[in-house]
Amino acid sequence: MLIQFANTLWPLTLALPLFFAALWRILSKNKTYEIVDAFWCWALGICAIYCAIRFEGYLPRRILVAGLALFWALRLGGHLLWGRVKKGLRDGRYEHWLKESGENSDLFMFGFFQIQAISVLALTVTFAAVCQTTHTWSFFDLLGIILFVTALAGEWKADKTLNKFRLNPNNKGQVCDQGLWAYSRHPNYFFEWIHWCSYLLLTGLHMPQVLFALSGPIIMLWLITKVSGIPLTEAQTLRSRGDAYKKYQQTTPSFFPNLFRKELSHDRSS
Repeated sequence: MLIQFANTLWPLTLALPLFFAALWRILSKNKTYEIVDAFWCWALGICAIYCAIRFEGYLPRRILVAGLALFWALRLGGHLLWGRVKKGLRDGRYEHWLKESGENSDLFMFGFFQIQAISVLALTVTFAAVCQTTHTWSFFDLLGIILFVTALAGEWKADKTLNKFRLNPNNKGQVCDQGLWAYSRHPNYFFEWIHWCSYLLLTGLHMPQVLFALSGPIIMLWLITKVSGIPLTEAQTLRSRGDAYKKYQQTTPSFFPNLFRKELSHDRSS
């Protein structure tokens, strides 16, 4: 199975670095590097379609995976591009990186874009694993679809709440602790991770496909909690929100939601 993955996915090892290098070249002219986040999503959607075409698993499930992944990619990529960049909500992380890297900013961002290409390739293994399963429909497929819909609905709700909060000038310098953000400091990241877990169920938990499909949830959990997600986001938010965000950190869990937070807070105050 590993050999089949290598033989089928090797064109992506060439195409993805070249694509992100070209994208870096275009975006470096105006320093609008944060747009890469949207293209990262869209690249994954295209890779899912590639896997559905190239692998020979159960055809209806290959179509399902391609459709689900493309829908996810278009929604999240569209949100990142039009919901933030087009509305002037610049990503402070990128501005900080450009400032810190100084004269080497272009080279630094080129390396970052190549890391994006590698992450897309690694996450594509999850799509490949599902597209190689040969069993027909099962109860796990229904569970996977339900989990996928739940994850996208939660992420959409979190994104909508945060965007509305950030676009209100009266909230400048304040911390969004409304809606899902009252239970987790990063509900959008949490539901994004849940989305990747949904593909595990689409394998029917069959071996060895489910082991390869684990690459998505494991890599995303690592990226979100240890690398480019929560650590960088919180560092930037502390720079811009200061003590208000420190207080938020003390009362709200970082990733996994605390559904009893309000009750616990009430108990402490009483």
